[in-house]
Amino acid sequence: MNEQNKTGAAASVHDVTKAAPVQNGVDIGRDFQEWLLEQASALHERRVASLDWQNLAEELEAMARKDRTALRSHMQNLLSHLLKWAYQPEYRTSSWIATINASRDSIHDLIEESSSLRNVMERVFAESRAYARAVRDAVVDTGNRVQFPPQSPWPLDKVLESGFLPD
Repeated sequence: MNEQNKTGAAASVHDVTKAAPVQNGVDIGRDFQEWLLEQASALHERRVASLDWQNLAEELEAMARKDRTALRSHMQNLLSHLLKWAYQPEYRTSSWIATINASRDSIHDLIEESSSLRNVMERVFAESRAYARAVRDAVVDTGNRVQFPPQSPWPLDKVLESGFLPD
């Protein structure tokens, strides 16, 4: 489900207007939390007939998308701040370091929780979409006064290296 709401964010799978009819007790569109607990209970107790298969599949896919989106967002933020650090040394602040550290920490946490995201991260970095967006953000933040390179000047392992700050 790649639909977007009016704000441009991915539409929630459990949107009340899109909820499937109640099949086995709890309506996902009326009480998502209760639906989750009911589905977890049905899984634990192996009550296959009580499972809301379509919505469960959609929710699992949404969870996977959420992690990939978070990974891209943290990478974009990290690269943007590394660019500003490298190309605007006169404006360096401790808050930039804090943002760089927080972005790295978030990336490492996501990968620690789901090691398959490492492949996603490598793909995101290689295709340069996160870098292009980081450049866009850095251009805005620098008032379009800085020319940034078209490709990342650092390899992925350096970008993720704890303590790395470009000169």
